[in-house]
Formats: sequence, C-alpha cells, structure tokens
Amino acid sequence: MKYLRNFENLSEPQIGDYVICNSESLNSIELSNFILTTLGKIVDINDDGGYLKYYVKYENIPNSISIFFYDLFGLKNDNIRRFNKKDIIVHSSDKKTVEAFLIANKFGL
Repeated sequence: MKYLRNFENLSEPQIGDYVICNSESLNSIELSNFILTTLGKIVDINDDGGYLKYYVKYENIPNSISIFFYDLFGLKNDNIRRFNKKDIIVHSSDKKTVEAFLIANKFGL
C-alpha cells in the first residue's frame, strides 16, 4: 500500500541536512526558481545571533545566477547562500525525503 509522507518537520535543521528553501525575497526570478526547485545542503550554522544563520551549498548553479552565490570558507566557487529558519521549507538528513517533496511539489500533490 502506498502512502504519502508527512513533510512537517519540527526539529531544528542540522549541518548535513538536505533542504529546500523559500525564494520570496531573492534578487531575480531565475534565482528564486533555482532555490525553490533545487536541493541544497546545510554546510554551516552560525549561532552568533544573526538573522541569516544557515549556510546552504548548491551544486550545478547556472552561470547566469552564479553571482548571487559566494565563497564561505575561502575556497573558490563554494556556491553558498545564507537563509534563516523560516526560509527553510523542508529539511531532512535523508536526501530521498527531500527529493520526494520536490517531486510532490512539481506535480502539485
């Protein structure tokens, strides 16, 4: 019997979690679409009280939006963006769970 997974996750995101983030306040439509439809991974959490505390790394970023991503650890092409907790739509240490959310969202389920 098939079932729908519950995507509500009340725990705090952790380093290593896969995420899908909200894209409402981003600089371009192409960037917003990329963030909303692409799996990211939390690589660092800054607990210094700042607003944007989750550092999310993305892969395969199109050249047209690569300027919106930056270098976090002094490494070239780190592909990092920062988000706060309310921007994270879904997070899980299980990549398949987050991918299932993407697929469900794509087909409006």
